[in-house]
Amino acid sequence: MGRVKGAMNKSAEIRAYFVEHPDDRSSECIKSLKDRGIEVSAGLVAVVRSKGPQAGNKRRDKGVTLEEVKIVKAFVARSNLDIEVATKILEEFSLLVRSLGGVDRFLEILNEYRRFESPEGRKLVDMTPGFRAEYEDVNEDEDS
Repeated sequence: MGRVKGAMNKSAEIRAYFVEHPDDRSSECIKSLKDRGIEVSAGLVAVVRSKGPQAGNKRRDKGVTLEEVKIVKAFVARSNLDIEVATKILEEFSLLVRSLGGVDRFLEILNEYRRFESPEGRKLVDMTPGFRAEYEDVNEDEDS
């Protein structure tokens, strides 16, 4: 059964309330709507508020901060590279991380790489049938 045309939309009423009263608490919204004959639950108010326009990606919404620029500047200074070279490395690294599925996945792969590059990992590579040739191919590509 669909919604009756012209019927009250509780979510729209909640959104409208918070447009007019952005600093009010959820309980104040519930009371105000109840006074107007609209019964809403605290859960519905919480869901509607969490999906509202102010709930977007807060990190992206604030723009670049001076502190973030200082962090990148410090990285470039520590790298002893020309700004253009460092920028290119950071751009390529960013693409790499995205192509692997994000930071968490990249860190998993990096830990696995470190494990195989350790002396114990090299022994494991020697003992793993079929993996040795694949591992050596990767290392040969790097040497070329």
